Amino acid sequence: MDYFEQIKKYSGLLIIPFTWLAYYIDFGISQVSSSLTGISWLLSENILIGFATIITMLLVMVLLMIAYVTILSIACNFRVGLVFTVVAVICICFGVVGLFKGMNIVPFQNINLFWHLSSLSIGIWLLENAEQKELLVD
Repeated sequence: MDYFEQIKKYSGLLIIPFTWLAYYIDFGISQVSSSLTGISWLLSENILIGFATIITMLLVMVLLMIAYVTILSIACNFRVGLVFTVVAVICICFGVVGLFKGMNIVPFQNINLFWHLSSLSIGIWLLENAEQKELLVD
């Protein structure tokens, strides 16, 4: 199996961890932990941090599912393969730019590297599945 086949195989598995890491590095758990302060007298701080971390993981997964369903609903009104391909190419371009962050000439220098890796994984996964989605709707 060549390298590209391996990347295609595991890109779907890497979407959630890369997206969650990017979210966690940029935003932390502050959005969730502030809502858990009401029960802070009941549980230890470490357990609350663990709860908040798990809730942010679930939040990121739900947001990814909503984004995917949105792409699917847009694709139902147009040619499915074309919509998936356009979104995949945009994600891949954004992801590849992140791979060259060491160079000062690329844009998006202040964006977290994990957003780029997540975008690259999403783009490869969508590009791989664009052909399958075309078959499902026809």
